Amino acid sequence: MKRRSNIPMRHGAAYIVALLAGTIVTITGLSALSIATTQARTRTLSDQHTMSQLMARTMMEHAKSAVAAHLRDGNTRLDLPGNIDVVLTSPYGDGYWRFAELDGARLNNIDGPVAIQLHGENGDALFHQEALLFPAGETYDVMGMAMYSGGSLTLRSGASVTSELPIGAVGGVTADAAIVDAPVESAGSISGAAYLGSVDSDAASRLMPSDTLFGYYTDLGERIILSDLPFRAGSYWLEDLVLSPSENPFGATNPLGIYVIDCGGSWVTLRNVRVVGTLVLLNASNSVWIGQNTLIQPTHPWMPSLLVEGDAGFYAGDTGPSEAAAGINMNPRGTPYQFESDSDRSDVYPAEIQGVAYVSGDAVFYLPSQTIRGKLIAGGDIRVRTGVDVDIFPDPDVERYPPFGFFEDTGGLALDPNTITWTMP
Repeated sequence: MKRRSNIPMRHGAAYIVALLAGTIVTITGLSALSIATTQARTRTLSDQHTMSQLMARTMMEHAKSAVAAHLRDGNTRLDLPGNIDVVLTSPYGDGYWRFAELDGARLNNIDGPVAIQLHGENGDALFHQEALLFPAGETYDVMGMAMYSGGSLTLRSGASVTSELPIGAVGGVTADAAIVDAPVESAGSISGAAYLGSVDSDAASRLMPSDTLFGYYTDLGERIILSDLPFRAGSYWLEDLVLSPSENPFGATNPLGIYVIDCGGSWVTLRNVRVVGTLVLLNASNSVWIGQNTLIQPTHPWMPSLLVEGDAGFYAGDTGPSEAAAGINMNPRGTPYQFESDSDRSDVYPAEIQGVAYVSGDAVFYLPSQTIRGKLIAGGDIRVRTGVDVDIFPDPDVERYPPFGFFEDTGGLALDPNTITWTMP
C-alpha cells in the first residue's frame, strides 16, 4: 500500500502560523501607534490644561495690578468701573477677567467685597476661577473679643457668662457673685470672684468702632417707617415676620438685607422675628428690646447683623421664632435656613444673635438668657442682670471678614485666597 505524503499539510500549517504572526505584528504595531498617539494627545491636553491654568492665574495678577494702578492714580474703590472686561491674548493662550455681581450691589460703588471672575483658555482646555476681593485694612483689635464694653462690664449675683474668647471693658469689670467662664481683660479694675479663666487688669483699651458706621449702612439700606409697625403697650412692635434680601412685608426689599428703622426715641420691641441681614435701629434713646423668639443672622460674614444707635435690652430666652405662632413661613424660597426652604408653617428656629452686633449706648441682659454666635460690642456699659445666662460662641468667619466700620479702611482691595474656587471643563 502506498503511503500518503503530509508535506502539503505541513506547508498549510506553516502558512497559518506565518499569517498569525504577521497579524500579531500588525496589531502590535497598530497598538503601539495608538498608544503613541494617545500619549501624544494626553501630553498635548496636559500642556493645554497647564497653559489654561497659567492664563487664569495671569489674569488674577493682571486684575490685582490694574486695581493697584487705579488706586495709585488717586482714585478710590468707588471709582472702579462697573463692567471691566479685560481680554488678553498671548502665546500661552487667551484669558479675561471681570468683576461680577455680588448680591445685587452696584459694581460702580464697591464699598465692600467684590467678586472677580478669571478665565484661561488654551486649545481645547478651559480653566475658570472665581474669588472675592475684600477692602484692605487693619482689623480693629476689639474684633478679637467676644463681648466688650467701651464703659464698664457688670455681672450681678447669679449671672453667668461663658465664652472661649475674652470678654472685657475699658472702664472696669465687676462680677458680683457671678460665674465668668471666659478670659477677662480690662484697662481698669477687675473685682469680684468666680473668674474661671485668665484675668488681665492691665490690658490696653481696645479700639472701638466709630458711630459714623450708622451713616454708611443707612445709605445702603432700605427704610422701614416706624409708623408702619403696630403700636401697643407703649412700644412699637417688629413681630411675626421675616426680613431678608427677598422678604420685607413693609415695602421694597434690599439686596443686601439692610433695613433701617428710625426709632425717634420711642420703644421698639422685636418678638417672634427672623432677620437675615443687617437691622439698623437709629435714635434708640429710650431703648430697643431684643425680645423673645428672635433670630438675627447676617447675610454674609462681612456684614453686621444688628446695629443700634442708642441703648438695647436683650431677653431672647431659649425658644426661637415659631412659624406656627407667627402664622407665616419663615424659610420661604429665597430665605433658606441652613440651605433648606419649604412651604410649611411648622418650623421652630433657635433664639440667637449671630455675627457682629454693635450697640452705641448701653447693652443690658435680662432674664431668662441670651445666646450669641459671634460678638457683641457696646460703646457704653454692659450689664448682665441677676440670674441671667449669656453664652457666646466664636465665629471664625466674623474675625476673618470684619464688617465695614470694624477695620481701618486703607481704600484698597485684597484677595482672600480662602475664597478661590475653580472649574476645569
